[in-house]
Amino acid sequence: MNRPPELKKLLFPALLTIFRSKRFEGKNYKKEMSYGLPSIQSKKLQNYKRYFGFEGDIPVSYFYLLSQGVQTLLMIDKTFPLPIPGMVHIKTKVTQFSETSLHEALEIKSVVEIDNKEEGSLLPRFSEHFYQNGIKVVEIESIYLLKRKTKKKSYTKRENKIIENKDSNWLEESWNIKRGESMKYAKLSGDFNPIHVSTIFAWLAGFKGKIIQGWYSASRTVAKIEKETGMPVKSIDIEFLRPLGIPNKSNLEFRLSSDRNFQFRIKRDKDQHYAISGYIS
Repeated sequence: MNRPPELKKLLFPALLTIFRSKRFEGKNYKKEMSYGLPSIQSKKLQNYKRYFGFEGDIPVSYFYLLSQGVQTLLMIDKTFPLPIPGMVHIKTKVTQFSETSLHEALEIKSVVEIDNKEEGSLLPRFSEHFYQNGIKVVEIESIYLLKRKTKKKSYTKRENKIIENKDSNWLEESWNIKRGESMKYAKLSGDFNPIHVSTIFAWLAGFKGKIIQGWYSASRTVAKIEKETGMPVKSIDIEFLRPLGIPNKSNLEFRLSSDRNFQFRIKRDKDQHYAISGYIS
């Protein structure tokens, strides 16, 4: 079984897909691929744990770094109908079903599905299923958004669905994301998407400047909650609402939730808008 290449090596082929059309024939698209790793033990994992302060063997959030490579391979496949530039990561759910060994082989089955339609934006859906010894240990589901021009009038801006509750006791941690933080994270994760490491590319993509990687914020949040509780996180359900620019001051807010353990959200200081929200258990 093929081993997926490093994510950073897929950057140039990903950029070349910009010439693809945002429209394709057929009702839907589906593609499956399988990959394998001889083990998870690696310098990359240790660097990731040290960077965020994780203490367990394999943080559940680390599996998304593995899934990014296979997702990108599916996207650059010649049959994939859409351009990668312009696709926005909006949701991811990570679920751990069983303990994972550092030293045993890991099989990764990845699937992408796109429901086609004549008008409006598209929502490519990716899922990665991680197996050891035939047992599913982790599953990751991600949704992307690709906006398209339409003849009909439509309102495509995603609303912030967070409902304020003044009576709830939220714990807070202030974040100060400094210049250069996105490059440090890119070196340990392989996520060198130009909007994170190049101001010029970020401008061309419509941002005011570089933005921090979404999974940087997710990883930092998971590490904080694990430290506060002394327990490993087994599930992450996260929605990316708005970008966090660099440099950036923001606040992580989290609280116990009666139905889904911990609820969290990240608020930007500059405008008090929420950039990220979700649940962790």
